[in-house]
Amino acid sequence: MPAPEIVASLEARFSATPYTLGVEIPAASLLTALRALRDVHGYRYYVLGTGTESATSFEITHAVRNLESNDTLFVKVVVPKD
Repeated sequence: MPAPEIVASLEARFSATPYTLGVEIPAASLLTALRALRDVHGYRYYVLGTGTESATSFEITHAVRNLESNDTLFVKVVVPKD
């Protein structure tokens, strides 16, 4: 379960939408958001990346972990099919 202050920070900075295990962010903000999680919030361990395909889009989910707090945060982006 991600820390509420981390989710609030991502909401304010990247227009993230929270969900149970993490946040969904705009695809254009992915790299900046993951860097902020690493540099500002201590999420230095990349756990996994996975994706699913629907009729109209791809949903890509990244999981990162803060080893000090043992917290794992899932960062999801949805990109349309072109």
